[in-house]
Amino acid sequence: MKFFGFISCAAILLFSEDAFPTQMVLPDFERQVKDSDLIVHGKVEKIESYDDEGRMMTKALIVVVEIFKCRDCGKSDKVTVVVPGGEDGRFAQIAVGAPRFLTGEEVILFLEKKNGESFIVNSLSFGKWTVKVEDGKKSVSRQVDGVKFFEDTDSGLAPVSVPEIETFEFQEFVNKIKNIKF
Repeated sequence: MKFFGFISCAAILLFSEDAFPTQMVLPDFERQVKDSDLIVHGKVEKIESYDDEGRMMTKALIVVVEIFKCRDCGKSDKVTVVVPGGEDGRFAQIAVGAPRFLTGEEVILFLEKKNGESFIVNSLSFGKWTVKVEDGKKSVSRQVDGVKFFEDTDSGLAPVSVPEIETFEFQEFVNKIKNIKF
Protein backbone atom coordinates (compact mmCIF):
# COMPACT_ATOMS: atom_id res chain seq x y z
CA MET A 1 0.00 0.00 0.00
CA LYS A 2 2.85 2.40 0.82
CA PHE A 3 4.32 1.71 -2.62
CA PHE A 4 1.11 2.85 -4.37
CA GLY A 5 0.99 5.95 -2.17
CA PHE A 6 4.55 6.78 -3.19
CA ILE A 7 3.70 6.24 -6.88
CA SER A 8 0.63 8.48 -6.56
CA CYS A 9 2.64 11.28 -4.94
CA ALA A 10 5.38 10.95 -7.57
CA ALA A 11 2.81 11.12 -10.39
CA ILE A 12 1.21 14.25 -8.89
CA LEU A 13 4.61 15.94 -8.66
CA LEU A 14 5.69 14.88 -12.15
CA PHE A 15 2.50 15.96 -13.87
CA SER A 16 1.74 19.04 -11.76
CA GLU A 17 2.01 22.38 -13.54
CA ASP A 18 4.07 23.75 -10.65
CA ALA A 19 6.30 20.69 -10.19
CA PHE A 20 9.73 22.02 -11.15
CA PRO A 21 9.32 24.89 -13.62
CA THR A 22 12.04 27.31 -14.51
CA GLN A 23 11.07 30.50 -12.73
CA MET A 24 12.11 34.04 -13.57
CA VAL A 25 11.01 37.66 -13.29
CA LEU A 26 9.25 38.72 -16.48
CA PRO A 27 11.76 40.77 -18.47
CA ASP A 28 10.57 44.15 -19.69
CA PHE A 29 11.31 44.54 -23.43
CA GLU A 30 13.07 47.89 -23.04
CA ARG A 31 15.16 46.56 -20.14
CA GLN A 32 16.03 43.44 -22.17
CA VAL A 33 17.24 45.60 -25.07
CA LYS A 34 19.31 47.78 -22.73
CA ASP A 35 20.78 44.81 -20.82
CA SER A 36 21.82 42.92 -23.97
CA ASP A 37 25.41 43.30 -25.15
CA LEU A 38 24.53 42.18 -28.66
CA ILE A 39 21.24 42.04 -30.54
CA VAL A 40 21.63 40.27 -33.84
CA HIS A 41 19.59 39.02 -36.78
CA GLY A 42 21.21 35.89 -38.16
CA LYS A 43 20.99 32.34 -39.41
CA VAL A 44 22.01 29.20 -37.51
CA GLU A 45 24.88 27.62 -39.42
CA LYS A 46 26.00 24.85 -37.06
CA ILE A 47 24.92 23.26 -33.78
CA GLU A 48 27.23 21.23 -31.56
CA SER A 49 26.50 19.76 -28.12
CA TYR A 50 29.19 18.91 -25.58
CA ASP A 51 29.65 17.77 -22.00
CA ASP A 52 30.70 20.56 -19.63
CA GLU A 53 31.59 18.88 -16.33
CA GLY A 54 28.49 16.68 -16.34
CA ARG A 55 26.14 19.25 -17.89
CA MET A 56 25.16 19.08 -21.53
CA MET A 57 25.63 22.38 -23.33
CA THR A 58 25.02 23.39 -26.94
CA LYS A 59 27.01 25.80 -29.09
CA ALA A 60 25.16 27.42 -31.97
CA LEU A 61 27.18 29.21 -34.63
CA ILE A 62 25.16 32.13 -35.98
CA VAL A 63 25.96 33.82 -39.30
CA VAL A 64 25.20 37.50 -38.81
CA VAL A 65 22.75 39.15 -41.21
CA GLU A 66 22.39 42.42 -39.28
CA ILE A 67 23.56 43.81 -35.95
CA PHE A 68 21.04 46.00 -34.11
CA LYS A 69 23.17 46.58 -31.02
CA CYS A 70 26.81 45.84 -30.22
CA ARG A 71 28.32 46.84 -26.88
CA ASP A 72 32.03 46.00 -26.67
CA CYS A 73 31.54 42.88 -28.78
CA GLY A 74 33.54 43.63 -31.91
CA LYS A 75 32.25 43.40 -35.44
CA SER A 76 32.11 39.84 -36.69
CA ASP A 77 30.20 37.99 -39.38
CA LYS A 78 29.66 35.01 -37.01
CA VAL A 79 28.67 34.71 -33.35
CA THR A 80 28.88 31.69 -31.04
CA VAL A 81 25.94 31.27 -28.67
CA VAL A 82 26.06 28.79 -25.76
CA VAL A 83 22.84 27.44 -24.21
CA PRO A 84 22.21 24.81 -21.52
CA GLY A 85 20.97 21.41 -22.66
CA GLY A 86 21.77 19.28 -25.67
CA GLU A 87 22.56 15.79 -26.87
CA ASP A 88 25.76 14.08 -27.90
CA GLY A 89 24.51 10.79 -29.36
CA ARG A 90 24.71 8.97 -26.03
CA PHE A 91 23.03 11.38 -23.66
CA ALA A 92 20.44 14.13 -23.86
CA GLN A 93 19.68 16.80 -21.31
CA ILE A 94 16.79 19.23 -21.57
CA ALA A 95 17.09 22.60 -19.87
CA VAL A 96 13.49 23.76 -19.36
CA GLY A 97 13.08 27.32 -20.58
CA ALA A 98 16.34 27.38 -22.54
CA PRO A 99 16.13 28.19 -26.25
CA ARG A 100 16.71 25.43 -28.77
CA PHE A 101 18.23 26.00 -32.20
CA LEU A 102 17.79 24.31 -35.58
CA THR A 103 20.38 24.37 -38.35
CA GLY A 104 19.24 26.82 -41.04
CA GLU A 105 16.86 28.62 -38.69
CA GLU A 106 16.70 32.42 -39.05
CA VAL A 107 16.64 34.22 -35.69
CA ILE A 108 16.84 37.51 -33.82
CA LEU A 109 18.79 37.03 -30.60
CA PHE A 110 19.22 39.17 -27.49
CA LEU A 111 22.65 38.18 -26.17
CA GLU A 112 24.92 38.76 -23.20
CA LYS A 113 28.67 38.34 -23.36
CA LYS A 114 29.75 35.07 -21.71
CA ASN A 115 33.46 35.38 -22.28
CA GLY A 116 35.66 36.84 -25.01
CA GLU A 117 34.50 34.30 -27.57
CA SER A 118 30.85 33.45 -26.92
CA PHE A 119 27.47 34.75 -25.78
CA ILE A 120 24.46 33.48 -23.84
CA VAL A 121 20.83 34.28 -24.65
CA ASN A 122 19.47 37.06 -22.43
CA SER A 123 16.49 35.74 -20.41
CA LEU A 124 16.64 32.19 -21.79
CA SER A 125 14.03 31.48 -24.50
CA PHE A 126 12.57 34.95 -23.92
CA GLY A 127 15.60 36.31 -25.83
CA LYS A 128 15.25 34.14 -28.96
CA TRP A 129 12.89 35.13 -31.78
CA THR A 130 12.42 32.93 -34.85
CA VAL A 131 12.05 34.68 -38.21
CA LYS A 132 9.50 33.17 -40.60
CA VAL A 133 8.15 34.05 -44.04
CA GLU A 134 4.59 32.96 -44.84
CA ASP A 135 2.58 34.16 -47.82
CA GLY A 136 5.31 36.69 -48.56
CA LYS A 137 5.03 38.26 -45.09
CA LYS A 138 8.01 38.22 -42.73
CA SER A 139 7.35 37.84 -39.01
CA VAL A 140 9.15 37.01 -35.77
CA SER A 141 7.81 34.73 -33.06
CA ARG A 142 8.98 33.64 -29.68
CA GLN A 143 8.00 30.39 -28.00
CA VAL A 144 8.34 30.25 -24.24
CA ASP A 145 7.37 26.97 -22.62
CA GLY A 146 8.16 25.47 -19.26
CA VAL A 147 8.81 28.85 -17.62
CA LYS A 148 6.79 30.34 -14.79
CA PHE A 149 7.04 34.15 -14.84
CA PHE A 150 6.67 36.63 -12.00
CA GLU A 151 6.20 40.38 -11.98
CA ASP A 152 8.00 42.57 -9.47
CA THR A 153 5.30 44.50 -7.58
CA ASP A 154 5.31 46.78 -4.52
CA SER A 155 4.15 43.84 -2.41
CA GLY A 156 6.70 41.38 -3.83
CA LEU A 157 6.75 38.92 -6.70
CA ALA A 158 3.40 37.98 -8.22
CA PRO A 159 2.78 35.23 -10.81
CA VAL A 160 1.97 36.58 -14.28
CA SER A 161 0.57 34.84 -17.34
CA VAL A 162 2.61 35.01 -20.56
CA PRO A 163 1.46 33.61 -23.93
CA GLU A 164 3.47 30.55 -24.99
CA ILE A 165 3.81 31.94 -28.52
CA GLU A 166 4.07 35.63 -29.33
CA THR A 167 4.30 36.96 -32.92
CA PHE A 168 5.09 40.37 -34.48
CA GLU A 169 5.52 41.65 -38.01
CA PHE A 170 9.28 41.60 -38.72
CA GLN A 171 9.92 45.29 -39.54
CA GLU A 172 7.66 46.47 -36.69
CA PHE A 173 9.72 44.35 -34.29
CA VAL A 174 13.04 45.62 -35.69
CA ASN A 175 11.81 49.23 -35.37
CA LYS A 176 10.78 48.53 -31.77
CA ILE A 177 14.39 47.49 -31.04
CA LYS A 178 15.94 50.42 -32.91
CA ASN A 179 13.66 52.98 -31.21
CA ILE A 180 15.02 52.15 -27.75
CA LYS A 181 17.96 54.32 -26.74
CA PHE A 182 20.83 52.26 -25.37
